[in-house]
Amino acid sequence: MRSIRAVGAAVASMAVVAAGVVIPLSVATVSAANTGTISGTVTVPVGVSPVGVRVVAQLDEGSVGGNSGFGETTINNPSGTYTIEGLGVGNFKVEFIPLAATKLVPEWWDNKSLPGTADPVALTDGEARTGIDAALAQGYLVSGTVTGPDNLPLAGATVTVNPHPTAGSGGTGAGSFQQVTTAADGTYTVGPLLPNSYRVEFSATGLESERYNNVFTQSDNPVVVSSSDVTAINARLEASTPSAPQSVVATPGNGQVALTWSAPLSSGANGGVISGYTATASPGGATCTDTAPPLGCTITGLTNGTAYTFTVVASNTGSSGNNLSGNPMTRGNGTAANAGPVTPAMAPGAPTAVTGSAGDGQVAVSWTAPASNGGSAITGYTVTASPGGATCTTTGATNCIVSGLTNGTAYTFTVTATNAAGTSAPSAASAAVTPQAGAGNLVSLTPARLMETRSGLSTTDGQFNAIGVRAGGSETALTVTGRGGVAADASAVVLNVTVTEPVLPGFITVWPCGETRPNASSVNFVAGQTVANAVTAKVGTNGQVCFFTNVATHLVVDVAAAYPAAASFASLTPARLMETRSGLSTTDGQFNAIGVRAGGSETALTVTGRGGVAADASAVVLNVTVTEPVLPGFITVWPCGEARPNASSVNFVAGQTVANAVTAKVGTNGQVCFFTNVGTHLVVDVTGAFPAG
Repeated sequence: MRSIRAVGAAVASMAVVAAGVVIPLSVATVSAANTGTISGTVTVPVGVSPVGVRVVAQLDEGSVGGNSGFGETTINNPSGTYTIEGLGVGNFKVEFIPLAATKLVPEWWDNKSLPGTADPVALTDGEARTGIDAALAQGYLVSGTVTGPDNLPLAGATVTVNPHPTAGSGGTGAGSFQQVTTAADGTYTVGPLLPNSYRVEFSATGLESERYNNVFTQSDNPVVVSSSDVTAINARLEASTPSAPQSVVATPGNGQVALTWSAPLSSGANGGVISGYTATASPGGATCTDTAPPLGCTITGLTNGTAYTFTVVASNTGSSGNNLSGNPMTRGNGTAANAGPVTPAMAPGAPTAVTGSAGDGQVAVSWTAPASNGGSAITGYTVTASPGGATCTTTGATNCIVSGLTNGTAYTFTVTATNAAGTSAPSAASAAVTPQAGAGNLVSLTPARLMETRSGLSTTDGQFNAIGVRAGGSETALTVTGRGGVAADASAVVLNVTVTEPVLPGFITVWPCGETRPNASSVNFVAGQTVANAVTAKVGTNGQVCFFTNVATHLVVDVAAAYPAAASFASLTPARLMETRSGLSTTDGQFNAIGVRAGGSETALTVTGRGGVAADASAVVLNVTVTEPVLPGFITVWPCGEARPNASSVNFVAGQTVANAVTAKVGTNGQVCFFTNVGTHLVVDVTGAFPAG
C-alpha cells in the first residue's frame, strides 16, 4: 500500500458528472494539525486485481477546519488496503476510481454514484478513521450510434443513463447515473454500469429528445444490463417538423420548370404526418404545391432565358404528439431542399433570309440567325434540300454546303435551328438554285469566319477580329485569300455577309478591291436589324474583297466556298442591270427608271452582253433587291421562255427593303424573267456568270 500526505491550505469543492472523474466541490479550511487519516480495504470480484484503484478524499461542502481538505492514494497491493494521511478536521467524501480497463464500477462511499448522495466521513483533529471500505462490482458497457433526421451520424448529442424507476434503486446507487456526448461518427459508450434496468435518454440542440426505443413521452423502454456489454442502443433524433425532401430534380420547359422529389427521411418526431409540399422559384417567388405521390409540380409563368433556383419544403401535422416535457410538438414547415439553377427555354425561332449559290453537284447555302434563340443558346443548324432531302449541318455557323445534288435539277432549301429545348420550325424556302456540271469548279469549304468587328468573338486566324464598328461612308479591305481554306490564287469567293446593330437604315456594297466601287447593294437593312445575305465576290488586288458601309454598323463575314484561278465561273465586278426607281442608274442606262412593277406582272430582263456577262453565258449570279412594296408578297425569278415555276426567290412584307442572292439560268434572248405578285420596286445587280455548256 502507498499513501500520500495531503497538502495546501485551502482547495476547491469537488463533484462529478460521469463516474470516475474528479470534479471540484467547494472551498473549505481545515485544522492546521493535518494528522488525520482515512483507511480501508477495496475488494473486487475474483480474477480482478485492486491494484491501480485511486482513492480520493475531499472535504464536503460546508466543512470548516484547518488547511488540508484533500488527499488521495493509489492502491499498489493485491490485498486492496489503503491509507490517506495528512487530513485535517472536517467531513470528507471518499471516491473509489478503478482502472477503466477493469470495467469495475466506480463509487462514492458508501456505495453511492454521486458526491451529492455520498455519506461523509467525519474527522476530528488527528483522528484515524478505519473501515472506509468499498466493494467494487463488475460493470458492463452500453454503446450505440446516434443519427440525425438525415440518417447521418450526429456528433455532440448527449446520452444520459439512469436506473429505470422500475429498478427500485431511486437512482442513488453506485453506477446509477452517467452522461456522455457522441463522437464525430455519432457513436458513444457509457459505463461501466451495474447489472440493472436503465433509462437511456438522447438529446441534441434543435432536435426533439427521445428515450430508447423511439419514445417521446414519460414512458420508455428500459435497457437491461445483466452479465455482458449491451450494444446497438441506437437513436435517430428528429425535429418536430419534417426533414428536407430528397432527390429534387428540376427540368426546364417553355416558361416553366417541372420539379420532382421524393419524401423526406423524417416526417417529424413522434407521429408527424406530411400534409403537403411547397416549391418556390427564385428570383420571383413563383410557387407550386403537391400533397400526394407521385411527388412533383410545375412552376409556370417563368421567363425564358432567366436562370432560376428552387426550394422544396414539406409541412406536417400531428398536434397530438408531445415531447419529453409533456408539451405539444410544434408542427409546420420543415427544412428546405434545393435544386438548380436551371433555365426555362423554348425552341428557337426559324432562321430567315436563306440563299444558295450553285456549284457542281452542290449548293453553298447561307442564312440569318433567328430573331429569338428561345432563351437558350443555339447549338446547331440543319439545312435540307428539296427535292431529295440532302442535308448539311453546322454547330453555329450560318452557312454550309449541301452536296450530292443532281446537276440540272432546281432545288430549294430550308433551315432549322436547334437549342437545348428543341428544334425550330423550318425557315421559309430559299429561291430555287440549280447546280450545274462544271459550275465554275466551285470548291466547297468548311465555313470559316474572316471578319468579326465585335469584341469578345473571334475569326478563324485572329485577323480582322474586334476591329470595331465600321463607320458610315467607310470602306474596309478584307483579305480573303490564304485564309479559311481559300487558295492563294482563288478568283472568287462565296461569302455570307451579316450586318448587325446598324444605327440607321442602309446598305452594304461588296466588290473586288482595286476596282471602282459599283452602284450596287449586297445587303440592305433597317436600324437595329441583324440580316445576312450570300454574296459571290470576285477577288481583287492583294487577295482582297472590299466592303462599303453607308451607315455605321458591325459586320460579320464568313467564307463558304471559293473558285480557283482556272475556274470556268466568271466572277464580275457587281453591276446594276435593273433599277426601277427614278434618280438612280444602271450600268448601261437600260432598264433604268422603268417604274414600280405592278402586282401580277412579269418583267423580262436582258442579262447577257451587259455588266461583263458573256453573250453566251448559261447562268448568272444575281443580287435581287425588293424595296417599297405596297403589300406583303414575293418575287419569282426564272429563265424566260420557260413556264413560270411555283417558287419564290425573295419574300417580303409591306414597306420592307430586302435582298437575296439568286443563281438564275439564262433563258431565251439572253433574258431572265421576274414575276411580282404585288406592286414593288426592283433592283437587280449581277456578280458573276457561268459560261455556255
